Amino acid sequence: MKKMTNAVSLVLLFTFFFVACKKDDKKTTAEKIEGTWKIHSDVTHAFVNNVHYYDTTFAEPGSTIEFRKDGKVYSLYQNSKDTSTYSLSGDTKIIIDDEPYDIKTLNSNTFEISSKEVQGQNYAEEILKLVR
Repeated sequence: MKKMTNAVSLVLLFTFFFVACKKDDKKTTAEKIEGTWKIHSDVTHAFVNNVHYYDTTFAEPGSTIEFRKDGKVYSLYQNSKDTSTYSLSGDTKIIIDDEPYDIKTLNSNTFEISSKEVQGQNYAEEILKLVR
């Protein structure tokens, strides 16, 4: 019985050390972005001549964007296919076809990017929400 207790204790001790010493599997921004995302919605918010405008477009089923390791992005949106290029600028900006976007949210399930154009007191902002 004592040998059994020692064996169980030894197994528990090894389990503790392996779990405690496990390396953190944090992914880089590039690794989080890579892969296929479903397009959820495209929100436009504009302020022109002191008037606010809001428009939300929900994507059709099957609309996707795929970010690849080689810096190419393939999209299928509103029955139209497109191929573009992308690159990262730090962990907070993504440039798609020379257009900069701020990364608002990026986790394993949600990826939101936005761009904002300002002219005087007027502005237009677009927020694209992608989901896995």
